[in-house]
Amino acid sequence: MTKLRVLASLLAICLISLSAASQTPQPIQSTFFGMHGRQLDDSNPQVSFGAFRFWDTGTRWEQIEHERGQFQWAHFDEWVSAIAGDPFFQTNETVFVLGPGTPTWASSDPTQKKCDYYAEDKVAGTCFPPKDVAKDGSGPDQIWKDWVTAVATHALASQIHVKYWEIWNEFNDNPHTQSGDWEWAGTNAQLMRLAEDARCVITGRGQVQGVPCASKAIDASAIILSPSFASKNDWIHLTAAKRYFDQPGAADAAEEIAYHNYYPGDPEDATHHTKLIESTLPAVDRARTLISTEGGWHDDCQLPDLQAQASFVAREYLMLNTNHVQAHYWYNWYARGHVGWSAGFGFGTLWNPDGEGKCTSTQAGLTPAGVAYQQIYNWMVGATVLPCTQNRSVSTVYSCTFSRESNYSGIAIWDSSQTCNTSGCTTRSWPVPKGMDWYRDLAGHLVQIDGSTVQIGLKPILLENMNR
Repeated sequence: MTKLRVLASLLAICLISLSAASQTPQPIQSTFFGMHGRQLDDSNPQVSFGAFRFWDTGTRWEQIEHERGQFQWAHFDEWVSAIAGDPFFQTNETVFVLGPGTPTWASSDPTQKKCDYYAEDKVAGTCFPPKDVAKDGSGPDQIWKDWVTAVATHALASQIHVKYWEIWNEFNDNPHTQSGDWEWAGTNAQLMRLAEDARCVITGRGQVQGVPCASKAIDASAIILSPSFASKNDWIHLTAAKRYFDQPGAADAAEEIAYHNYYPGDPEDATHHTKLIESTLPAVDRARTLISTEGGWHDDCQLPDLQAQASFVAREYLMLNTNHVQAHYWYNWYARGHVGWSAGFGFGTLWNPDGEGKCTSTQAGLTPAGVAYQQIYNWMVGATVLPCTQNRSVSTVYSCTFSRESNYSGIAIWDSSQTCNTSGCTTRSWPVPKGMDWYRDLAGHLVQIDGSTVQIGLKPILLENMNR
């Protein structure tokens, strides 16, 4: 065998080994549980979270750079101080969303009022690219580069680490996919140019319009996320996303893929949903890490039953882990309708400050979903959790195997055919697997199993072999 063939064989073996290693399940990290907070003056999150996303935090571009070169960092700094000082924040890892939010003075269409958030802050043109980027992506793009440089430099000097920079929020909510407010109204070539420049400015990596990046990195450890896309189960939005990712060069402009995990249906649909998302991506992007930078059940009144909400949280995280999603940023710790929203409605509410609001808890404090969130965090973080599987005989029964050090083993199990409503939650009797002597529920109770069966329902329980 020639030296070349020997080297080729060794390389193939190494690649196979690396691939196998990358597929070996690892303990769940706290950063799998990301969080959003919208209203700084009410409460910091009081459940454990490993990462935070700056979005709907009053830190959009137009909210910071009102005039060119004049940056107002006070609100960003208040959030940094609050999050960094939150005892429930387990790391200092965050995501910052660079757009939308083009200031009116910078916008290529400074009069357009169809952009999202206009009803909230009366700033026009925020969904358009800067005026110094042509439709084909050419031009100096200096306005954007100055913004990216300023925010990345300021963030680097703060108490938190912006590990991920998300180029644009839900870019496929645009004039071609919906009649409502738009997140992005530029061309795909313009958006790719913003991504290329942001990667070059922040990390010193990549290329811009075929020219290798020559900028000195502001933070070489940072990771550039793709523009995040709404991933509804409709081909209009998915096709719009596909058109962006299919552009030559788009794959090189991002290092990991961001999407938003809102979709009609149940958390168990995540497997089908993830395959739909992957089908929009070229092969090189399908091999990249997938991160859900926003998601939940959305409007609280889309899932009004409080116990069903608690169930949803747990099943969502279990099923996203099953489909190899690296992190999921829950939306939202607390947010309630105000100007531009439907009054009183919340979104994925985990905490209610006053017992008011529509389709949420009537008592102040953690909602049942907030309690369930903390429980599923406790169950999963530090454990190795294998993908959930459907029972061969009863396809609506799902189970996921847990393991930890000291010979701990557990099984999360639920039945998606059961229901929760104002009358309570239905259950079915299920045989207890050998060696399981205890179970935990989403309310935080630990129960010793007495007998050979347990009741399982829509809310997962965690069977355990020991009282740890």
